[in-house]
Amino acid sequence: MESMKRLNITIDPAIVDKMHDAGIKNISGTIREALEDLLSDHKIILSVNPELKQKYHDILELTSATDQDLIPYIDEALTNFLEARMKDITSKMEKYRKVTKKSINRKKKS
Repeated sequence: MESMKRLNITIDPAIVDKMHDAGIKNISGTIREALEDLLSDHKIILSVNPELKQKYHDILELTSATDQDLIPYIDEALTNFLEARMKDITSKMEKYRKVTKKSINRKKKS
């Protein structure tokens, strides 16, 4: 095991209480893992609402799946999201061009 460096940190007591309530006993390890995830080149951290978080955990538990199993679906969802946004942006640009063109034509006629 690599040598570790000991740090002294200050944590809000409410967070410590939540960790204890959640059954987290190894606070040092939990913080270390969270920092490793945050600084990783191959992990993403995504903020979601409680319902989606629960759905995620339920699906992984029900299907015995892992995050790796979700990668093709996440990739597809991101591609679909990008395509939808691009269509929206293109549509807005076309509307803007029409409005701008009409405005320029009015100024030329004046």
